[in-house]
Amino acid sequence: MRHPSFAGQKAGGLGDDYVLPQEAFPNLALVKTYTTNGQTPDSAPTATAMNTGVKTKNTMINVGEDVNVGDCAGITGNELTTFAEVASAAGKSVGVVAAARITHATPAAVYAKTVHRACCR
Repeated sequence: MRHPSFAGQKAGGLGDDYVLPQEAFPNLALVKTYTTNGQTPDSAPTATAMNTGVKTKNTMINVGEDVNVGDCAGITGNELTTFAEVASAAGKSVGVVAAARITHATPAAVYAKTVHRACCR
């Protein structure tokens, strides 16, 4: 199977808007993994999308796309609500279990909000 971005680019488009035949099946679940600033995501925005349901920029964790990467002052008011926060607000217990270091972007997306995955806040 050809990657939809490549097939779409070969057809003269941007790629991420290209629809492959199997994407038109009547019963289907899809996940588009591109970010708001690139077609190839890193684990920070993909984990953000899984934990908040919102796409953002590469390197950012749980911060909206209106903030520039690395702009620490821009975080305020642009924090995304995580599933863990929703569950906690509903009185449920939340925890993180990880095989990678807890500060790696994927597990960090359960609890952290930062404009750059290599920075701490």
